[in-house]
Amino acid sequence: MRELILDTETTNLDYQGSGRIVEIGIVELVDRYQTGEEYHQYINPEAEVSEAALKVHGLDNSKLEQHPTFSEIVDGLLEFIGQDLLVVHNAKFDRGFLNKELALAGRELLPAVRVFDTLDLARSTLPQRAQHNLDALCRYYRIDGAGRELHGALIDARLLAEVYLRLLQDSQGDGDMLEYLERQGRASSPQVSKKRRRSISAQLTDAERQAHRKYVEKTLGPNALWLNYLQ
Repeated sequence: MRELILDTETTNLDYQGSGRIVEIGIVELVDRYQTGEEYHQYINPEAEVSEAALKVHGLDNSKLEQHPTFSEIVDGLLEFIGQDLLVVHNAKFDRGFLNKELALAGRELLPAVRVFDTLDLARSTLPQRAQHNLDALCRYYRIDGAGRELHGALIDARLLAEVYLRLLQDSQGDGDMLEYLERQGRASSPQVSKKRRRSISAQLTDAERQAHRKYVEKTLGPNALWLNYLQ
């Protein structure tokens, strides 16, 4: 299963009006693992970057006019995306801008079913949290980069990829696990370790587990800590 974590930066917030895309960043996941494949492109918006947007991403028109327009990069973008699912935080915003650019380039629009919104996932998984924006989620999950001075599409896509995987883990488990463990003060307790072992083991067949055990014993020795997770 291929999923594409996507983020954009824009000239302003108005995708129904004068707003245009100035940067696109995409991180590829296959079977919920980062492959290292990425897509990154700065774009000449052929429109004025607002002061508010400039404070967010720091990309002014003098920098952007050196880069290609959306119509010049659209073929490469669509080739990279293919028919796979786009994972986006606050998807209405990014999908709105992408569809505006696609329409201007004379291309087919992205239907809603092609886009998964991690904002909805965050709200349902962590309902007790006051904020669910990317910065707040990075701070909650202790992901480095939340304190960055400027936003960037590729940087934010990388951060979102980590947040997405943490949210999926929480949504399929006991919900808000980090806060629960901090409150209980037993993050390394035998009960938690046992639960983690169950989570890892459930993803392996017996043959895979035995093959991995032999590999670990051969390379790390019979007392390797990792063997505890394969009980």
